[in-house]
Amino acid sequence: MASPLSRFGFYLLVSVASMTIATQVQAQLEPRAGSISTALRGQLQSPGITGISSNLNWPLLNEFYASVQYQSLWVNALGPTPKALQWRRLLQAANHEGLDPRHYHCVEIAEYWQSEVPFELASLDLLLTDAFLRYSVDVSHGHLAPADVDPLWDIPRSKADPLALLRDTLIKADFEAAVRDLPPPHLGYQRLRQALAQYQELARLGGWPPLAP
Repeated sequence: MASPLSRFGFYLLVSVASMTIATQVQAQLEPRAGSISTALRGQLQSPGITGISSNLNWPLLNEFYASVQYQSLWVNALGPTPKALQWRRLLQAANHEGLDPRHYHCVEIAEYWQSEVPFELASLDLLLTDAFLRYSVDVSHGHLAPADVDPLWDIPRSKADPLALLRDTLIKADFEAAVRDLPPPHLGYQRLRQALAQYQELARLGGWPPLAP
């Protein structure tokens, strides 16, 4: 049986080795994190270099990232963060709110998701943030103006502030719950969402049964 002293020595060695490895990993990750921030600044200043095919709201993105010193919001040196994964899943379920997930860059987000290249991780961060700016307004204030559907529907709408919606959501302790609270809270919307789910399930099962001739 090993003596208490030898066991102590073993645990000390393991502890020192773990600290050494952690220090080395941290030293490798810090330059990558800085590279992501540099890439964000570069892409925001020269959008043409990004390779992103989606049409992003560059003025709003510039305003937001300048306010956070060009720090990434959804990715770090290891890739997408847990919050990014939450947000991606919520985007993929946008159809539950009557919205099309493709409108929120889901295809391009998937293309960049597995990347380990800082420049591409910066692009992914921009796509996820722009998706939030779009989605938050669409789900809380509507994707279309009523008059665009019918000129007789002259219904006034309050002006949305996507940056305020983003910042207000980010400070909440439960990000996913905060996003789920973005849609209108009134009973009429909840009933419409329930009806939509019923019709979506009906379509999944093949639609209405054929009428007898």
